[in-house]
Amino acid sequence: MLYHIPKIFTPDLLRLMMDLGHGEELLICDANFPRRTMEKETVWITNSPVEALVREILCFFPLDATVDCPIAVMEGAAQNGMLDRFQALAPDKGIERVERFAFYERAKRCAGIVATTDGTRCANIILKKGVVTDGDGNR
Repeated sequence: MLYHIPKIFTPDLLRLMMDLGHGEELLICDANFPRRTMEKETVWITNSPVEALVREILCFFPLDATVDCPIAVMEGAAQNGMLDRFQALAPDKGIERVERFAFYERAKRCAGIVATTDGTRCANIILKKGVVTDGDGNR
């Protein structure tokens, strides 16, 4: 165990987040997402809803400041309230709404996947990684 690391994080999740470079994207998906067809490295987090997991990830994962929308969700997230919930986690960041099948295509280009057992419909989100600078509090 380490200080200040959320208990829902696994060593594999930390390694995946650390391994991603600037501009690479991370998919966090619900239990219904067709992740097997993505053929990407997958890390499982089975004890957390997507929203709670994203909240914790955003404490450690810098979003890309060079793009207008470093976050992408499926269009369906607007219908079930997930869009508003994701926006509340990053109120100063733009969120792009992507049509379902276009979202699947974009997910295929993600550098990694965090799969959850969350059954919430359209609780899928893509985060584009930004950079960490020397002034960001690193030791």
